[in-house]
Amino acid sequence: INAEYMGDAPGASWEQMLMTTSPFLSMYSDFPPEEDPRSAVHWTRAQYCDYLRKYCEKFNLTPHLVFNTKVVKAVALYSDSCAGPIREPTSWHVTISRNGTTTTEEEIFDKLVVCAGAHGKPFTPELPGLHTFKGELMHSLEWNESKSFEGKRILVVGLGETAAGLVWELNKRNPEAIYVSVRRGASVLPRIKAGRIADWDTCRLRYATALAIRDSFVYFHDWWPYVTNQICDEARIVFELQRSSGVGLYSQFGTKTLRFAKAMTKGRAHLKPGFSNIGPNSVTWVDGTTSEIDMIFFCTGYVKNFEFLPEDLKGHCPSKLYHRIFHPIYGSSLAFSGFARPAIGSIPPVSEQQGRYMAGVFSGRYQLPSVPERLAQIDHQTKEWARNFPPLARLNRLPGLISFFDYLDEITEVIGVRPSGWWMLRHPIILGRMLVGQFSAAHYRLSGPHAKPELAMEIIRSLPADLSTSQFLTLFWLDVVNYGLWKVGLGATPGCTLI
Repeated sequence: INAEYMGDAPGASWEQMLMTTSPFLSMYSDFPPEEDPRSAVHWTRAQYCDYLRKYCEKFNLTPHLVFNTKVVKAVALYSDSCAGPIREPTSWHVTISRNGTTTTEEEIFDKLVVCAGAHGKPFTPELPGLHTFKGELMHSLEWNESKSFEGKRILVVGLGETAAGLVWELNKRNPEAIYVSVRRGASVLPRIKAGRIADWDTCRLRYATALAIRDSFVYFHDWWPYVTNQICDEARIVFELQRSSGVGLYSQFGTKTLRFAKAMTKGRAHLKPGFSNIGPNSVTWVDGTTSEIDMIFFCTGYVKNFEFLPEDLKGHCPSKLYHRIFHPIYGSSLAFSGFARPAIGSIPPVSEQQGRYMAGVFSGRYQLPSVPERLAQIDHQTKEWARNFPPLARLNRLPGLISFFDYLDEITEVIGVRPSGWWMLRHPIILGRMLVGQFSAAHYRLSGPHAKPELAMEIIRSLPADLSTSQFLTLFWLDVVNYGLWKVGLGATPGCTLI
């Protein structure tokens, strides 16, 4: 593991940074947070690291982890008995270096799992006139809390979750001005809504509603207060970003913080459209106006960094994998985890179920299908991605984005840990809580391999279920009626299944 506790080290993480999802949505299935679900708040970086540390202690994982170790090169090894154009490696020859030294060691491993994350190499786009700019260039990966931004005029490119958080951090450091350039709008969700954690609403009943219906419902729910001027300035900025994105709230990646909007209404930040050119010390916006700038701050994401893999894998798209985990040709010898990113949801429970499937395949509990079947499944999931996220498909961006419930249902069905309809009908109280209560990975410890039903039911019963009676009835009948229409070719494609 090439990692260590970050402390004060530079990087796209900072001391007061908050997780975008709440503790009980981000938890692992058999290790609930110590907080009361109704009083829990979003963890800071240090609090989440503490949770992971306690998890490792609970299950005695720490002795098996090796930190500060870099994988320099991984070479697939094949048995002499393997023949034909499609062969699966029998092992991997891995070259490593430790503690930042250039001294290398070599080891042989049976399987290789790539968990390097989506934040590999910083991506800096080619911008018109960028080569003429005389000021400072900085990527969010280089963020350092000790750096001064006082008196600076800063152009921020992008408005993902990192950008949204860093605009607020920049605003606190007394710059002269911050210009946030957004070309096509964005989907923005609050972390806190009506005084409570917003992802309490992440429940199965809500996400069983067809995507088109969810998008339309949210849009018109916010549209009337907007046109009648009954919303605050921050909410107005969020609605205008949503509208200018051209697609629904749930049909794209969601930025889950409103802090940047607060910096725009009460601070020194200004929302700007795209720009047409960058000069030596200025930026020209698409509307023809210009602004003077001293610094360009890129919040433009990353490109995958698989330099340690064989040549044919260095440019491989991690979404082109069987169930977004196993390479179609290398099979069970090469797996990827952590690259399936929910548009709205949390990465840790997704990675946990991926890990459970990997462990089952490695142990022989599950068998991968033939290569043609793997390729067919990859083709199907690519088409599903294009259907769920049309603007991203048109731009060929974020191919690793997933629909949270749909993907978890898919992978846990394969593992055998998704509770069956009959199991849930025999436990009606738990079924009700699963439908209307906040989602938790504990759903996948109720039955199947390595089940812990008592613990899982205790967690599920403890989670908030804040749907009102009217919301419940509205969502339920929308789901039922649309499903009936869909079966005869008239309704929108449903979301996740109810049970």
